[in-house]
Amino acid sequence: MATWAGENAKSREVAHAVRHLAETSWDGNLQQSSAQMYTRLAVLALVIVLLSSLYPLLAGSTYRGSADVHATIETTAALLGLIAGFSLVARFYALGNRLHLLIGLAFFVNAAEDFVHGLLAFEAYQQLTGAPSSSLAQFIPGTYVAGRLCMGLILLSAPCVKLLLGESPNPQRETKWVSIAVLLVSAAVTIAAFHVPLPKFIFPDRFISRPVDLLSAIVLVLALAMFLWEYCQRRDMLTWWIALSIATNVVGQVFMSFSKQLSDPFFDIAHVYKVLGYAVPLVGFCLYQTAILTERKRAERELAELNRRLIDSSRQAGMAEVATGVLHNVGNVLNSVNVSANLMAEKVKNSRVIGLAKASELIEEHADDLATFITSDYRGKQLPAYLSQLAERLVGERDAVLDELGSLIENIDHIKEIVSLQQSFANVAGVVERIDLADTVDSALKINDAGLFRHGVVLNRDYTAIPPVTTDRHKVLQILVNLISNAKYALSDSARGDKRLTIRIGSSDVDRVKVEVLDNGVGITGENLSRIFQHGFTTKKHGHGFGLHCSALAAKELGGTLSVRSDGPGRGATFTLELPLGRSEDEAPISKKRPAPPTAQPIC
Repeated sequence: MATWAGENAKSREVAHAVRHLAETSWDGNLQQSSAQMYTRLAVLALVIVLLSSLYPLLAGSTYRGSADVHATIETTAALLGLIAGFSLVARFYALGNRLHLLIGLAFFVNAAEDFVHGLLAFEAYQQLTGAPSSSLAQFIPGTYVAGRLCMGLILLSAPCVKLLLGESPNPQRETKWVSIAVLLVSAAVTIAAFHVPLPKFIFPDRFISRPVDLLSAIVLVLALAMFLWEYCQRRDMLTWWIALSIATNVVGQVFMSFSKQLSDPFFDIAHVYKVLGYAVPLVGFCLYQTAILTERKRAERELAELNRRLIDSSRQAGMAEVATGVLHNVGNVLNSVNVSANLMAEKVKNSRVIGLAKASELIEEHADDLATFITSDYRGKQLPAYLSQLAERLVGERDAVLDELGSLIENIDHIKEIVSLQQSFANVAGVVERIDLADTVDSALKINDAGLFRHGVVLNRDYTAIPPVTTDRHKVLQILVNLISNAKYALSDSARGDKRLTIRIGSSDVDRVKVEVLDNGVGITGENLSRIFQHGFTTKKHGHGFGLHCSALAAKELGGTLSVRSDGPGRGATFTLELPLGRSEDEAPISKKRPAPPTAQPIC
C-alpha cells in the first residue's frame, strides 16, 4: 500500500506538470525576469543617448546630399517598413492580438507614404514629369509629416485599444476590413497632397525649422511612454523591440525638426534613422520568433518526457492496482484458511482419542486375566461397547478433519491460482499478443470474486463470440480490474437488495470489440460524468482519483477508448472499453458464446 501511495503521489506530480505544459499559451508572450527587464531598459536608454550624440557633429556639418540619395534611403526604409508592418499584421491574423494589428498598420501606413514620396524624389521622375522642385519641396515634407503623425497616433492608441477591446474574436475578418479602411484613408491623404495647397512646413530662420515634425516627435514620445509601460507590465520581448524602434524614430524625428532644407545633414540622418527604426522591429521579430520556436521545442521535449514518465507511472500504478486486488482476495481466502485451521485445532484438542488411551491402559492392567475382567468386572463388561462408540466418534472426527483439510487445501490452491495469475500477467507486461478477451474478463472477475461475493453481488455474463484481439493483455486486465472494482463499490454503496453486475462482450464495429461493465448501483450525476476521467477526481471517501484516469490512458495507449454513461443517481452506470481487433480478416473467432447460468448466483 505504501508503494501504491508513492506511485499515486508521483503520478499526481507528473500529471500536474503535463497539464501545465499542455495548457501553456504559445501566443508568443515570452516573459522576462526583472533583471532582464532593467537591462533592456538600460540598453534602450543607451541607444537613445548614442543616437542623439550626433547632434553636435551634424550642427557643424556643411554636407549636402542629393535628391537621389534621399530617394534611395527613403524607398529602402519604406520597403523595410512595409515588410515589418506586414509581418505584424500577419501575426495578428494568426493569433488575434490587436496590439500587433495596430503596430503593423502604423508601420504600414507610414511606410506607404514614404514609398510614394521616395519614388517622387528621384531626379528621373522630376525630369520625366517636368514637376518643379518647388512643388516637391512642399509635397515631400507634407507626406513625411502626415505619415509620421499617423504612425505616432496609431501607436499611441494601440495599447489602449488592446486593453479596452482585448483579443479579436475573428482576426481574419478584422484584418481584411481594418487594413482596407486604413489603406483607403492613407491613399486619400496622399491624393489630397497632390491637389490641396499645402502650408509651409520649413522655416529656415528658426531654431526649430520644422515645428510640425517636432509635434510628431512629441506624439512618438507619448507612444514610447505607452509601450514602455506595456513592456514593464508584460515584460514581453517583442514589445521591447517595438519600443526600441519608436525610440529610434523619436531621435530621427527630433533631428528632422532641425532640418532647414531638403538633403541637409539633419534631413539625411533623420532618414537613416528611419531605416534603422524600420529594421529594428524586423530584427526583433525574427529574434522573437526564434526564441518562441526554441522555447517551444524545449517545452515539447519536456512534455514528451513528462508524458513518458506519466505513462510509466500509470503503468506501475495499474500494476499496483491489480496487485492490491490480488492481496485483497488473498486476504479474504486466508480468513477461510484461518477458520479451517482453528476448527481442526479445536477438534484435535477436544478429540476423544484420549479415551482410546485410557481403554488401552485398562486392558494392559488386566492382561493376565483379560477374559475374566471382561466377563466378570463391571468396567470390563462396558469396555467392548465403549470401544465401539469410541471408534464411531473417532471416525466422525476424522471425517470432519478431512473435510476441513479439503477446504484448507482448496483455499490454498485458490491462493496459488490468484498469485500465479498475477505473476503470469506481470511477466508479460508490454507484450502484444493475441488473446481471448473472454478469458481475460474471467481473470479480472477472479481477482475481484471475493469482494463481489462478500457484497452479495449477482453476476451475469453476456459473452458474444468475437475474434481474437491482438493487444497488451496486462493493460486490458488492469482496466477491467479497475472497472469491476469500481462497480463493486458502486453496488456496495447502494441500498438495493438486488445488486447486479453484468459483463457484456461484443463487437462495436467491423474491426473493433467492446467490453461493457454494467451495474445497477448508485449511478453518476451529470456533473461528475464530465469529470470522471480527470486525474485526482474521486467520489470515494478514501479514493485517490487515479484508477479511472489511469485506465483511460491505458485504453488510449491500446488504440481504444474508455467511456461511461449513466442515467443519473440511483440508475446505475455502464463503462465501455472499446479496443481494435488488430488482426487480419481471415482469422476466425476463438471466443465462444458463454450463456449465463440458469440461476444467477453470487460469484465465489
